[in-house]
Amino acid sequence: MRHIATSHDVAKLAEEIVEHRHRPLILISTTGDGSFAFDPDLIAREVGTDADVITIATGEPTYLLEHALPPKSHVFGGAARSYPADFGADPDWRRSILRFPDRHTVDELIEDALSQVVVRSVVAPIARRTWAAATVERVSGASGNIAKLANGDRVIVVADNLPPHLLLADALVEGGPVEGWLTERDLAPEAADLDFSRFEDGAFTLARAVKVTPQRAYLTLHPAGPEIPLRRRDVIPGADEGQNIELQAPDVVHVGQTLRARVVRTGATLGLSLIDVDAGAALVPSLSLLRGGAPWLREGVDAEPTRTPQNASPDATAEPSPSGGSGGESMSTTGMGEHASSPPPLVDSTAFTELQDEMRELRGAFARLGRELRAGTDLETLDNLRDESAGLSSELHRERSLRRERDTIMIVSTRSAAPPLNAR
Repeated sequence: MRHIATSHDVAKLAEEIVEHRHRPLILISTTGDGSFAFDPDLIAREVGTDADVITIATGEPTYLLEHALPPKSHVFGGAARSYPADFGADPDWRRSILRFPDRHTVDELIEDALSQVVVRSVVAPIARRTWAAATVERVSGASGNIAKLANGDRVIVVADNLPPHLLLADALVEGGPVEGWLTERDLAPEAADLDFSRFEDGAFTLARAVKVTPQRAYLTLHPAGPEIPLRRRDVIPGADEGQNIELQAPDVVHVGQTLRARVVRTGATLGLSLIDVDAGAALVPSLSLLRGGAPWLREGVDAEPTRTPQNASPDATAEPSPSGGSGGESMSTTGMGEHASSPPPLVDSTAFTELQDEMRELRGAFARLGRELRAGTDLETLDNLRDESAGLSSELHRERSLRRERDTIMIVSTRSAAPPLNAR
């Protein structure tokens, strides 16, 4: 790691950035007081020999570098960026995202560099495509997923052969296995076949909660598999015996949770239950998302919140620049404003209707149970007497209201018929 502070160093750095290199180049600028917002030593340790790390002083060196590089590809004021090895062949600033310390993290800068790593071909020239097994080393989403082959060579895991609903971030586990078609430096896994026959009646396995309403929870054994509905009796202990009536499904299960579940088979129908689940029983491994890959679900590991991709923001096509920069760009807050003014989520009408139906069923069941328990007992006689008393009370109240109304009419009539005082 070297520091750029002179005009001679700047000229040499500019040539290095646009020349063909073997590794990405991370350039980190100082803040106005000469410190670093992005820790160069930490970044150098993380990227190792996969990328070069260079620092530059903000001021005259960054000003000279701006004029020596293609438009919008410089750094200054504490910002940093990673230049791919072939940046000079296509010097588009969008291929080298400018990272600001108040908007981005060190991990994002490191991920930029690792996603630009050029891995040498591991395929023999004769074989254009072979099936290979590897061990996952790094998971970073759609790009930058690194795996190591048995011979020590590293490859990039790509989603070329996967359906849109299957995400590599969900399918890959660091330290876990991965298999796929190896073409040059790319390893393209395939989706695993869905086979639910391994889940026999009474077996225990892991399931993922994908939807929860007050009276039901919906679990799945695979992202491409069906959603399996669990009624209240399958979620809340003692629900059929009238126990835990104050509990609802969201009190027990939340969306994204990974749960132990008991398999309940009725003929060809596969169901699940969270009742009478043995916490110490052996689990049937969950299905793999990839052929030869690790099981999709792991106990104690819930789904992570979905992260909005960097290139999906409304102002992603414009390169922001700190206030006072010489590039002329201004920082956009459109994305923040649209997010702040977004409307609240609508009420789930299906869940609301479902809850109303459940409440009507419960009211009817309680009424029938009460009648059955009181039939032929003193309680039934007491109920009849109460009904009769309520009827008599209502009749008495009506009679009193009519009497008050007649008395009021008579008083008004008497007053209107009396002669005025001044006539006496």
